[in-house]
Amino acid sequence: MAGIVGVLGMIPFVGGLGSANTFKEISKSAKKSYVVHRIIGGTDIIEDCGFDLIDLTISMKWVYGYTLDPSAALIALEALMIASTPVPIIVDGVPLGRGALTLFVVESIESRMNKWKAGTLVELECSVKLKEYGNPFSIAGPLGALANTAGQVVGRLI
Repeated sequence: MAGIVGVLGMIPFVGGLGSANTFKEISKSAKKSYVVHRIIGGTDIIEDCGFDLIDLTISMKWVYGYTLDPSAALIALEALMIASTPVPIIVDGVPLGRGALTLFVVESIESRMNKWKAGTLVELECSVKLKEYGNPFSIAGPLGALANTAGQVVGRLI
C-alpha cells in the first residue's frame, strides 16, 4: 500500500512496492554569522549578523521494479533544478526550514548510475542539495524589494 510521506514541491515522497519515491536520509545545516571587531589592547568583540541560508542534502535511491523508475525520478529532479523554482519541502506534515513559508531551490544533483541492464537504468543513487530561498514575504525577499521600489516611486509622485 503506497502512502505519501512528504513532498518536495510537486514531487511526492511515496512509499510502496513498485512506486516508492522517497529519501534514505536528509541532512540539514543551519548556522549563524558573526563578525569579529578587533580591539587593540583588549578582548575582541563579536557581533551577530543573523542567520545564513539553510542547506539541505537529501540522499535517495531507486531500484527498477521496486521503486519509481530511476530514469523518471532523475528527470523529475533535474526538471525541478532547471526550473529554478523555489518550492517547500515537507516531511510527515512538517516543513523543513524556519517555518511553513520556507522555500528551497535545487542547487545541485549528484547522481550515481550504479547498474544498467539492456540499456535500462536499474539502480540509481542521488544526492540532492537544496539551498534556502529567501522568504518572499520578508523585507529582504523579492516581494519586499518590489514593495520598496513601488514605495520609492509613489514617494516621488507625492
